[in-house]
Amino acid sequence: MITNCSFTPRLSANLFVVTLMFYLKVFAQPIVFNQCSTVVISPGLLVMVNGDVWNTASGNIVNNGTVTIANSGNLGSLYLKGNSVLSGSGLYRVEQDWENDATFIADTSTVELFSSTAQQFITSTNNTPTTFHNLHLTGLGAGNARKKSLKSTNAGVDATGVLIISDRELDTDTNTFYVNNPSVSAIMNATVFGNEGFVSSIGNGSLSRVVNSTSTYFYPTGSSLGTTRYRPVFVTPSTSLADTFSARLVNALPTNTNKLDTATVCGINLHFFHKVKRAASFTTSAAVEIYYDQIADGNWDGIAQWNTPLVSYWNGLVGATNNAFTNYSSVKKANWNNFSNDSMVLSKESPVAPSIACIDSICANKAGNSISASGSGTFVWATPSGTQISSGQGTSTILVDWNNSPGPISVYQVAANGCKSAVSVCNISVASLPQAGFAVSSSGDMGTVNSFIDQSQSVVSWQWSFGDGSTSQESNPVHMFEEPGTYSVLQTVTNAYGCSNSFSETIVIKDSLFIPSGFSPNGDGINDTFVIRSAFKNLENTFEVYNRWGDLVYTLDNYRNQWDGSVNVSNPALGNDKVVSGTYFYVFTTKYDNKSYKGYLELRY
Repeated sequence: MITNCSFTPRLSANLFVVTLMFYLKVFAQPIVFNQCSTVVISPGLLVMVNGDVWNTASGNIVNNGTVTIANSGNLGSLYLKGNSVLSGSGLYRVEQDWENDATFIADTSTVELFSSTAQQFITSTNNTPTTFHNLHLTGLGAGNARKKSLKSTNAGVDATGVLIISDRELDTDTNTFYVNNPSVSAIMNATVFGNEGFVSSIGNGSLSRVVNSTSTYFYPTGSSLGTTRYRPVFVTPSTSLADTFSARLVNALPTNTNKLDTATVCGINLHFFHKVKRAASFTTSAAVEIYYDQIADGNWDGIAQWNTPLVSYWNGLVGATNNAFTNYSSVKKANWNNFSNDSMVLSKESPVAPSIACIDSICANKAGNSISASGSGTFVWATPSGTQISSGQGTSTILVDWNNSPGPISVYQVAANGCKSAVSVCNISVASLPQAGFAVSSSGDMGTVNSFIDQSQSVVSWQWSFGDGSTSQESNPVHMFEEPGTYSVLQTVTNAYGCSNSFSETIVIKDSLFIPSGFSPNGDGINDTFVIRSAFKNLENTFEVYNRWGDLVYTLDNYRNQWDGSVNVSNPALGNDKVVSGTYFYVFTTKYDNKSYKGYLELRY
């Protein structure tokens, strides 16, 4: 054992340049015990202690060089006890434990925990937390030998320091490791897939970071309990206000796995979940992004939070987005501001229930009724008994052939992740069809006016088709057929609900001669020629027109309704190319039955 109480040694490179070759090696069994002296280690000096270092009572060590505490037999630890002080800006390399019950002033120093053979502890017997400047975790050990653990105390790095985890596990146990440096690069770890460095915690333990920007802050959370997992969290604040967020991985089955808000969640990850917390005194919203291994963990597209807003349920953070990277995927919820409960788990997000564009009523026995709903994914429709979905099942729009019974239409959607939405329902009433019908008053002769008498009921509009290309929208139309034949007259009526019905009647029009009483050849496109209606007009015939003095003004064999008032008889007494307005006498002789039809016509321009 080496002790010093009667002098103040200054260990410097200049003093020991020859005798100690830039380092002081102490071989006492196996302790350096500083109880009351001030030991100053100058910059550039390497001090190796083959055993433990105790700085106790009123001891004061100022390290501005490099101190390595190790032992080839019993691993070396550093103990700070009593009213002692350890300070300086040098490097501390500690092979075993860091036990702080006194005062450690980090200055700009670096502490390296480098054991490869045993679990190392940052601890205290009187609950004194250690705030390092830089903490660097190194070593080659696996299992527990990989761990650098907090025991019975919190720890952290200061406002300008960094935590370098390398490929080690910083085990906070039930304690918290604080990163007080708001720089996004204040935590660094090895990122080799499957061999990343991470921070593990249990109980109320966590990794805590001070933030003061809208940059993305990295929480390399993981666990070696059971299946070793590295599942980091990223937090991106929405403002640059100073705040504090913490996170840890809970490497266990979440509680109440069957308590799901099915409107937002249809399944949760059963392997692990996270605790993500914002300091209680702050209100900053932030994006929360959780990473996972798609091969090992399955596919997830949502995040669920326990107990909020529905108490005792996992509630989906609706609107999360999924991202895929080289080895990991992530789910991110932007601008989240509810950290009232810190338990968050990867989930499968339930699609929103589709919204049906509901129709108040459907016409009885109508086919092809179109029903639509909003949303995406695969739609599953159901309609009342007796109806039939003629097309569209699986899509957002269906066509339904209805009967005469009311009932509900329901639909839910199935998302790409296999989750079903809640069911939306639209209750459909059935509107009765109007009663169509009419009577006809007709002589049955061509060229005569036929009257159609409406006999429909509960009707607001009419549509008539007379079978010869003519139509009408009057309730009681009249119509004249210009050709003989058999005509199907169709009446379609519509009621106030938009429902329609039809009625048809067959009308036979006999062939008969119809010679009009006049015409007006004024070039307006209406009644410009003298039209004789009959099948006879297409047979051999002679047409003659005489003026009031008995002069023949127009004659034509095989007349085809083309007289427009022109004079085609050579008679100088007529004097014009066209006759003047007035009354004329006609003779129409058919060679079909050798009958002559005579009469007067009125011509007006």
